[in-house]
Amino acid sequence: MKRKLVLVGMLGFTILFGCSQSDEGNVYASDQGEMNVMSVDRVHNGDAVILKHKDTGCYYTYVRGTGSSTSSAPTQMMVVKDGVVVPYCD
Repeated sequence: MKRKLVLVGMLGFTILFGCSQSDEGNVYASDQGEMNVMSVDRVHNGDAVILKHKDTGCYYTYVRGTGSSTSSAPTQMMVVKDGVVVPYCD
């Protein structure tokens, strides 16, 4: 009985949080043809890159690793405006 209850709980948790995730707004490496590189700065294990999306004017950042280091995925830059977190866009 406990095993079934735990299984149902795990399934419910997976469906609740797994299906609520959306890909809208995410930027992938294949989308970088749609981006302009605004700046590249050297950091400890690679380069910090700031990108600007050509269509939306929104800014993204990611760290490009060097050597055996891995790169991070582009992440949209956010700012606080009037107490609300909003995307950093022109």
